[in-house]
Amino acid sequence: MKKINKDYLISAVLFIIIIIISWNFIKGFNSYDTYKMYQLGYVKYAKQLFFADGRIFSGFYILIAQLFNILEEDLYHFSIILCIIIVVGNIIYFKKLLLKISDKKLNDYLMSILAFITIFNFSYVDNMRFIEMPIIALSIFCYMIAAKKAVIDKKNMKSLVYLLIAVFMYQATINVFFIMTIFLLLQKYKTIDKKNDFRNRVLRRFYGNKYFYFNNINFNKCLFCCNRDSFYIFK
Repeated sequence: MKKINKDYLISAVLFIIIIIISWNFIKGFNSYDTYKMYQLGYVKYAKQLFFADGRIFSGFYILIAQLFNILEEDLYHFSIILCIIIVVGNIIYFKKLLLKISDKKLNDYLMSILAFITIFNFSYVDNMRFIEMPIIALSIFCYMIAAKKAVIDKKNMKSLVYLLIAVFMYQATINVFFIMTIFLLLQKYKTIDKKNDFRNRVLRRFYGNKYFYFNNINFNKCLFCCNRDSFYIFK
């Protein structure tokens, strides 16, 4: 099977899984913020909340809905499907990033699982209540690109551009940039002494690629904790 076909297969499976997980949201489980938008209307809500909080892209998102006379309930259902598509794209992008920075040949499907639990953990699922959920998903994508540009590509200006775009999308997910940057730095610059190098060789001999997976699982736990804490701080 060609690699591109494998990615399509993984994307389809991920899409179905996320649809199942998000089914209650798809049926119309909304947050207090969403009901407030129903009450105020698109224009007032954009001005009083999104633009006031610096979430410019979210503000324009609902203003475009106002321009095309899209009903609030229809916008919510459109947003959740669009969000799921973007989240799947984020998972595939992160999976490819993991495969790229690894010095070992890793299993595509296992790395997809690791990327899935990193991006779409049960802390992130709570974002599916909000009308701006696709903007939140896009912000995570931009933060990941910003980290990659800074660490791997060494293009700091492009990294800064993506970082600023992401900040004006959704500030609460900025922890993704910091954690991703640290993770990429640790994977790229392994400046360890001979003793640690010997220890790593022994661990890899006994555990093989599981040692790399273990490091990524620890990274996932760290990212989840930051996602959970930032949610309560910013929400």
